[in-house]
Amino acid sequence: MTPTGATGPVSRTEPTGTTGPTRSDGSATPPRPRHRLAWILAALLGAVFVALPAAWQAGAYGVTRTGTLHGSSGGRPVTALHIAGGGANITVSPRGDEQVGYRADLSWSRGKPDIAESWHDGALTLTPRCPDEDSWLTGALSCSILLRVTVPAGLPVTVTATAGRVDIGGLGGAVEAQVDTGRIRLTGLRGTVRARIGSGMLNATALTSPEADLHVGSGRAVVDFTTPPDRVRADIGDGRLALTVPEATVFRVTTSTGWGRNEVEPELSDPASPRTLDLSVGSGRIAAGYPRPTP
Repeated sequence: MTPTGATGPVSRTEPTGTTGPTRSDGSATPPRPRHRLAWILAALLGAVFVALPAAWQAGAYGVTRTGTLHGSSGGRPVTALHIAGGGANITVSPRGDEQVGYRADLSWSRGKPDIAESWHDGALTLTPRCPDEDSWLTGALSCSILLRVTVPAGLPVTVTATAGRVDIGGLGGAVEAQVDTGRIRLTGLRGTVRARIGSGMLNATALTSPEADLHVGSGRAVVDFTTPPDRVRADIGDGRLALTVPEATVFRVTTSTGWGRNEVEPELSDPASPRTLDLSVGSGRIAAGYPRPTP
C-alpha cells in the first residue's frame, strides 16, 4: 500500500530520435531541421559563385592602363590585307603610298593586348588579341583595342570580327567585311563589296561598286548606290534591308520569299537589262527602289 501523498517512480518517454541537450527544466530541446546543414552549404556556395565573378570584374575595372602600338609592312610589297578582328573596333582608310600602316590604341587592366602580324604569299594578316578575350568572368571588361589601318587605295581588304565596329571607307579595291554582332559602316567604296552582318547594323553609303553581295541575319542593312551597279545579290534572314539605286536604273530581277516581304519598285524591273538584282528573304523584309525625294 502506498502512503497518501507518496509518489512512485515517474517514467518519461523521450520523443523518437531525440538526443542531445535539455532545457533547464529537464525537458528536451526541440530537434533542429535535418536539412539545415544542406541549406547552409548551399548558401555558402551561392555566395562564392556570386562574389568571385564580382571580385574579378571589380579587378578588371580597378586599374586601367592605356598604350599605343604602331606597325607597318616595313617596305615589303603587299598583295592583300586580312584583319582577324575578334572583338576590336577597326577602321580602314586609304593612304598615298604602297605601304600598310597601323596604329592601335589599347586599354587593359589585366594582360596587355597586342597585334600579331603574319605573311602568306604577299598577303599581310593583322590579328588584334586580348589575353582575356574568351574569359567568361571578365571578357571585354579588361581589354579594348581600337585599330586604325591605312592601306593603298586599290588593295583588296578583308575584315572579320566577332563583335565591335568595322568602318571602311574610300577604297577602290575589293572589300569584304563580316561581323557576327556589331556594326559595319562602308563609305565611298569603288570595288566589289561583300558584307555580312549577323545581328547589328550594316550601313553602306555612296557606293560606286560594280558588284555587291549582301548577307543579313537578324540585323538591319541600309545600302545606297550613287552609280548603277552591274550586279547586286542580297540574302536576308529575319532582318531588314533597304536598298537604294540611282533613278532610272533597271535590272533583271529575281526574287525568293519565305514568310517575309520582298518589295521591289516595279520601275526597277526590266527583263532585257544586262544588270541583275537577286533578292532572297526568309521571314524578314527587303525594300528596293529609287531615292525618295527630299521635302
